[in-house]
Amino acid sequence: KKTKDGGGGGDTSHGKSYEGDGGEEEVMFRDDVKMIVIFLVCGIQLTSSISILEVINLKRPLFYKLRDANVFPTLVYTLSESIAEVPLQLLDSSILAVITFFAVGLHTETFPVFYLGVIGSNVMNVYIWKAIMANVATRSLAQSTGLLVIALSIYASGFFVTYTSIPLGMRWLHWIMPLPHVMKMLAANEFLSPGPGGRYDRLVSFLGGVYGFV
Repeated sequence: KKTKDGGGGGDTSHGKSYEGDGGEEEVMFRDDVKMIVIFLVCGIQLTSSISILEVINLKRPLFYKLRDANVFPTLVYTLSESIAEVPLQLLDSSILAVITFFAVGLHTETFPVFYLGVIGSNVMNVYIWKAIMANVATRSLAQSTGLLVIALSIYASGFFVTYTSIPLGMRWLHWIMPLPHVMKMLAANEFLSPGPGGRYDRLVSFLGGVYGFV
């Protein structure tokens, strides 16, 4: 069976052959599904973690009272709370990572980096919301700011609007928002990974156009 470039037996780009990939359209369809899943994983983590703003808002009055009474230093409270949150963050991220990774059929050899990326993304999102809550006076303002961050992150992620389609004056959003970088890392891990399952060249031009890093 001949491929589009005249070769036989699968994808032979860059001298590599990947047997059993199916037709070109089937492979690209699977790749599109994977990109959708990567976006959904990142988006779910970003949007679901914003609920911590309400938790912080409830804790803040008690924290101020205890701190003003010199019950504990601020650093001690911050460290202890951060350590206490680790098990829940690990559980939440592990469930999401395992279900999505194996349900969609991402390349097995990419799981360790994918897993660490999902966990790191979750931790990063939590501290972004904490930073917002720590610098605003009211819960409503914190929630409005959080929703704005989510909207701008999705806009600048490169999923719905490609990087090259974003106006030049707004491309800085792509580099300061968290979502594009997490998506870029997970996409590069999946599509540019080594080994027989990692298609180096399959989406290089696509990723370069969308994310502007190739």
